[in-house]
Amino acid sequence: MNISRKLQINTLLTIGISLTCAALIGFSYIQIVRIGKRVSVESEIIQDVFELNILTSNYITSPYPRTVNQWLTKIRNLQAMFDSVVDKEIALSAYVDDARGGVQQMHDVFVDLTRIPLSEDLRVKHVSDKGLQRRLINKLMIHAQYLAEACFRINTEIQTNHLSSLKYLGVILVDMLVITIGIIFYTSQFLGRSTTKRIAQLQKGAALIGEGDLTYRFDTGNRNDELESLASTFNQMTASIIHREKQLEQINDALSKTRKEEKEAADLIARSEKQYRDLVETANSIIIRWDNHGMIRFINSYGCRFFGYSREELVGQDVMTIVPNVERSSGRDLEHLVRDIVVNPNLHTNVSSENIKKNGETVWVSWTNKAIFDESDKIKEILAIGNDITRQKLTEAKLEALNENLEVLVAERTALANRRLIQLQALTQELIKAEESERRRLSDLLHEDIQQLLVSTRIHMETSCHREPANHGMEEALKILTKSIKKLKNLSRELSPPILNHASLSSALEWLARETEEQYGLSVALNINTKLNAGEKQINTFLFRTVQELLFNIIKHAGVNEACIDLDPSHDGFTITVTDKGRGFDCKAWENVSAGNGFGLLRINERAQSLGVTVSIESNQGKGNRIKLNVPDEIFSEQSTQCV
Repeated sequence: MNISRKLQINTLLTIGISLTCAALIGFSYIQIVRIGKRVSVESEIIQDVFELNILTSNYITSPYPRTVNQWLTKIRNLQAMFDSVVDKEIALSAYVDDARGGVQQMHDVFVDLTRIPLSEDLRVKHVSDKGLQRRLINKLMIHAQYLAEACFRINTEIQTNHLSSLKYLGVILVDMLVITIGIIFYTSQFLGRSTTKRIAQLQKGAALIGEGDLTYRFDTGNRNDELESLASTFNQMTASIIHREKQLEQINDALSKTRKEEKEAADLIARSEKQYRDLVETANSIIIRWDNHGMIRFINSYGCRFFGYSREELVGQDVMTIVPNVERSSGRDLEHLVRDIVVNPNLHTNVSSENIKKNGETVWVSWTNKAIFDESDKIKEILAIGNDITRQKLTEAKLEALNENLEVLVAERTALANRRLIQLQALTQELIKAEESERRRLSDLLHEDIQQLLVSTRIHMETSCHREPANHGMEEALKILTKSIKKLKNLSRELSPPILNHASLSSALEWLARETEEQYGLSVALNINTKLNAGEKQINTFLFRTVQELLFNIIKHAGVNEACIDLDPSHDGFTITVTDKGRGFDCKAWENVSAGNGFGLLRINERAQSLGVTVSIESNQGKGNRIKLNVPDEIFSEQSTQCV
């Protein structure tokens, strides 16, 4: 039987014993719980009976109604306890049944006793009932004594039978634990000693084999376990080593034959090298080798013809003979580049650089570099293969010159466009200024001339009405005239709000929110989350008019009575956002909004762009609109500061 099987059996045995102990512990626990329930119930019965006897004595000495009620309550509780014990199927002592019968008899006697009529001083009213009272009291005392004896026997049984049962269960548990520990200890010791002894034998044999004694063999025996398998493996290993020694002798014999074959291979390599040289000499690319000191060791015939040198003039010379120290077109340090190729060849696998012919002509060559290593893995030489790309470089230079000319033209056109943009911004500001001037002129005309004439007319009409009898037509005319004066006043104020001339943009928007709600019933929530200094008057006017036009669009088209204006800081200035939850529209076609409706979204966007203000529109049909104006500080006010 192997060690794993023994360990499994030992484990199963331990588990079985442990489960048996667990079952016994569980059974003992159940018995203890049952005994505890019985002891608890019986003790409670004894306590209630004791209290019942005390109440009985109190009643005999002073039969007050309160004592009667207490006695009846206690005996009902005791009877209910007996009934619940029966319902819970708790096996109690036979003496408990006796106590239950005694309680019932006491109840019957006590009920008969309470039926005897008493006077106010708690004495028997009728002399004939005194004898009956004495007999019932004696009978009640007898039952109480009998009940007390039954409780005493119950208590005695608790101290003897129940405690002895608990002691018996405790002895069984202790015995089982001792037996379990003994069996586990014995099996562990037996298995451990036998295994340790055999492992020591294996260690001794392994040490002898390590010292070179290949003749040592382990005694495998017939146990058929893991240690026996390990011993067999050691025996096979020593036999294999002996077999490998014989194979090494055969290999040495084969090496002598291999040396002869290597000589033949060297001759073949020499012939292949000659073919390689012929191929290099006839190639139409520059092929050059130079060592880690920069000395040229080889250059093919094509390279000599390309640079105009003979092979004798180049071999043994520094590679800088055909490379300028500094590249004229870019100023690159080519001498440093050549030295770095030797140090870090992988970083310069493909390099394009200027080279110099013998006659001083500058040419461009695209080089492919590869490091050649010696036996110690150190760089011995650099093999470089080059191709002439002079024509390609000249073409690139011409293209670069054309690109530079094109960039100059683009810069000139950009500068012209910027000047036109500045002129357009100035023109837009002048247009806004002119519009506001015209609005102010019309407002003054309406306020100072037409409105004054209408007021004067109303005064004359009112005077005529007071002098002459009441005229219905004259009263209606006065009402219409009053409405006209009011509307004319509102129109004058809308054309040129006085607050635009002396207040900040924030104050102007607050006034606009109030006026819109008063005149049109549109509730506007204004949230100012940024502090603005006084800005350019034309920019203030444009922003005010834009917000005013957006609110008018909400009144006319959105179909809602609420809107929101938010002033928030941004990374380059501040934003004004006008939001509603109305009908919305198709954003793809917003450019087609008629310019006749106030500014119109198209007109607002064009003027905003000319002033450097960005307009973004978000809208979905049935979900409302969100129009945001992003105003940079540079166009609003050079001293504008923001704080949330």
